[in-house]
Amino acid sequence: MRNFYKENCFDFIINMFTSFGFFEKMDDDKRVIENSYISLKNGGKLLIDMLGKEILARIFRERDWYKIEDFTILEERKILGDFEKIESKWIVIKNNEIKEFKIRLRLYSAFEIKSLFKECGFRNIEIYGDLNGSPYDNKASRLIVVGIK
Repeated sequence: MRNFYKENCFDFIINMFTSFGFFEKMDDDKRVIENSYISLKNGGKLLIDMLGKEILARIFRERDWYKIEDFTILEERKILGDFEKIESKWIVIKNNEIKEFKIRLRLYSAFEIKSLFKECGFRNIEIYGDLNGSPYDNKASRLIVVGIK
């Protein structure tokens, strides 16, 4: 993502399920959006689906657990910095075997991600609260950003 681009090649680039913000440096996030811009044809669109800061602030829980088929998942979360990142520790249990995973993710507000898109060249940028195109408001379930080259 940080190194790949193919000039004027794609009509649409999609980044789903909060698969953005995992790099340690914010410049790497910016490079991903720049590479997407370069790779899009004129009129092409970049869509990023993420959990926005505004939503996370509303629904944040320090701990959760749930079952998915034969797996039990325990999750501990903590906010880092000035609401800059979230760190999640997952403990996955299956057949008495335990595995742990840690994930750190940079958090973006609607304003911050829209500004990043603008810095990378996108001019027509829309923000939605879900994939159905609902407004990004206090009922939003996702932060959907669509930028047009």
